[in-house]
Amino acid sequence: MLTRQSGEPLAGTAPFAEHFVFITWPKKYWQYEALDSKGGFPDGLKEWMRAQSEISGKISIRLISRKELSNENADIFIYPAKIHYSKIPPEEIQQVLKSHFMQGHVSGYTANIIEKDHILICTHGRHDKCCAKFGQELADKMRYHLKGQEDYIEVWESSHLGGHRFAPTMIDFPTGRAYGQLTPEEIPDYLDNRKQGMVYAPAYRGSVFLSELM
Repeated sequence: MLTRQSGEPLAGTAPFAEHFVFITWPKKYWQYEALDSKGGFPDGLKEWMRAQSEISGKISIRLISRKELSNENADIFIYPAKIHYSKIPPEEIQQVLKSHFMQGHVSGYTANIIEKDHILICTHGRHDKCCAKFGQELADKMRYHLKGQEDYIEVWESSHLGGHRFAPTMIDFPTGRAYGQLTPEEIPDYLDNRKQGMVYAPAYRGSVFLSELM
């Protein structure tokens, strides 16, 4: 709220990575650091992410959740590759990621092309209370406005996306457009711009695939 009142600009604040990995995991298990989560979530992903980033380019791993999500298996979504791995046992998550990023390594799981668009909204309350308050409201209202369109676009609640002072924060894939401080009242205008392939300028933070050096 203070950031909005101060007029701090949003442009150029999008979090950058060359690869974004989203893993489904129930939000009740998320900790302050998402990759230290409970409920059987595998250890060592943070260290692997840092090491593999030195080889493959910067990798960002985040958790995503929605109602009635189980921790028995996980789905993995990878952008900009638009690859989806489904029903992965928790103990196999790191192995599947190694398979994806290391050529010639076979994991035994099929890589499918992501067919739907994804809107990911940070609701990571254990990381920042503003994300829980403003992000949850935005996620609920976004689902309401997209009701009946689930075959084409899905709304997921995400762990920390960066820049929580701009809460609610959101990334729209596959475009990689990042947004902040989007209010529920602005959703119709945002969706109208999105439908036309345009950014919604009042809340636009930039592309997550463009570094500060570009």
